[in-house]
Amino acid sequence: MKGPFPAIFILIATLWTGTAIADLPVLSTANNSDVLQRIDMPDPHYQMGLQKAVLAPNEVKVRHMHTGPEVVYVLSGEIIITMDGQPEKRMKAGESFKFLAYAPHISKAGPQGATVLATWVVEKGKSLSVPAP
Repeated sequence: MKGPFPAIFILIATLWTGTAIADLPVLSTANNSDVLQRIDMPDPHYQMGLQKAVLAPNEVKVRHMHTGPEVVYVLSGEIIITMDGQPEKRMKAGESFKFLAYAPHISKAGPQGATVLATWVVEKGKSLSVPAP
């Protein structure tokens, strides 16, 4: 379809359902994280890293998994974690949680967004995060 009809239809549907566009989830497409430090471990095959990630309000990191264990501390906001076979976990500023290697999960920021600090250990040369099957 061409012209203004599709945009008008979406606007009317949004107003009719009462869903605000700001409340819709934002799928994570940009890399909003910075690796602050990588250090070699005593075993020369592994590295430890420190990473800060900033998630926009309602931003969703699609189903993925980490190639090594990770500990995450919530600096601000709220993050909701959904893991296979487990109830949803809501973590607020000041709380922490852990991921075992290769545990598939989805991360979603709360309505105010979230900033987290993560520490992880991976094999040298491997990516920290990979898509989950």
